[in-house]
Amino acid sequence: MEMYEEMCCKVRLEIKRRKNIGLEFEAILDKQQQLLQADWSCREEHHTTFNVALREVVRLLEEPLDHEEETTMENSLVNQRDSEQVEALLLQMSDAITNECQRLSVWSVLGKGTGAQLVERETLTVLSKEELIGADGAIRDPNLLQVDQLTGLLTPSPNAVMLLANKYTMPVPSSFFLHPQTGRVLPMAGNVCYDTIRCGLPK
Repeated sequence: MEMYEEMCCKVRLEIKRRKNIGLEFEAILDKQQQLLQADWSCREEHHTTFNVALREVVRLLEEPLDHEEETTMENSLVNQRDSEQVEALLLQMSDAITNECQRLSVWSVLGKGTGAQLVERETLTVLSKEELIGADGAIRDPNLLQVDQLTGLLTPSPNAVMLLANKYTMPVPSSFFLHPQTGRVLPMAGNVCYDTIRCGLPK
């Protein structure tokens, strides 16, 4: 009976463990489904907004033009109105692309560098490139940045904080560096290479 009760206890514990694993797996699948539906909804909204504006622009541009030598005042007003509508629609399309790129964090398309941004530790305000390094490449805040003597890279100090794409902040890992052209921090792995032609082993 003792062996039987012990085995029953083990079976109950195993059933409970597997049930907890199943609940965790179900929660993960639900979260993935929610993210997928939200992403699909955003994509559909962007596709609709962009294509509606695009079709309207194409319609306005393909309208037959008046080729008469003497342009009447009415035709001039119509052409001006069409031009303003095309300009507004192009602005709407540009905004749609910008919003979608920001949602997907496609910073290269927006002309911005990839990577996280350094922030003030107390106020959590984003620090621009000009606030971090000068035009000559000199460090403006030695308490926030330092130069790695071995690689020459600008590395954040151990107490530096960075802002991620999801708007969360976290301490900057020791394996990160500051890109001097964008002012953003990136991991060294996959972003830094060794030039064997111009560099040599330290003596």
